[in-house]
Amino acid sequence: MHVYKGKKRIEMHILYGLVLLAGSLFILIGGIGIVKLPDTICRAHALSKAGTLGIGLVLLACLGMIGTYEAAAKILIAICFNFITIPLSGHIFARYAIRQHYKT
Repeated sequence: MHVYKGKKRIEMHILYGLVLLAGSLFILIGGIGIVKLPDTICRAHALSKAGTLGIGLVLLACLGMIGTYEAAAKILIAICFNFITIPLSGHIFARYAIRQHYKT
C-alpha cells in the first residue's frame, strides 16, 4: 500500500500512535461515563458515542500501521459495521429502559 522511508516513516508512526492514543482515551472516557453518569439513558449515550469514536480511531490507526490492501478492506468493513451497530444498539437499549421506566 505505502512505503515510507527515513524521517517520513517516523513521522507517520508518531501520527498513528497519536490516533491510537486518542482512540484509547475516548474508550476510557466512555468507561468513566458508564460509572459516573446518573441514569441509564446518559450511560447508554456515553457508551455509544465515545465507544464508537474510540473504536473507529483505534481501527483507523491499525489501518495505517498494517498497510496492506487486504487488511485495509477488512478494517474498513469493521469500521462501517461499528459505526452502524454500536449507536443503534445504544438507542435500542435506551428505548427499552424508557419503556420499562428503569431509573438506575
